[in-house]
Amino acid sequence: MSEGIKQVRAKYFVQSVTEVLAGGTKTEANPKGIGSTFNIKLSVVMDGSDENKDFFKWTPSGVIELNVVKKETGEFFEIGEEYYLDFTKAP
Repeated sequence: MSEGIKQVRAKYFVQSVTEVLAGGTKTEANPKGIGSTFNIKLSVVMDGSDENKDFFKWTPSGVIELNVVKKETGEFFEIGEEYYLDFTKAP
């Protein structure tokens, strides 16, 4: 393992946020199987600023898809907004 890099940062924008009815799906976060989940799709930034062009130069493609049950988390993500994603190795 390389000792030089401790963290990798990427920059993504939100393509879509879709609320999906959870129906009968029971999870630890949704024990009654009611309510909604949120599907969030993000893609690598490509242009719009010099910083975005620099990120795109090193990360030319990538898609992330998240499914969350907490409403506040789903509503945190706004379509078209940009977010940093930091990768650090878990202990």
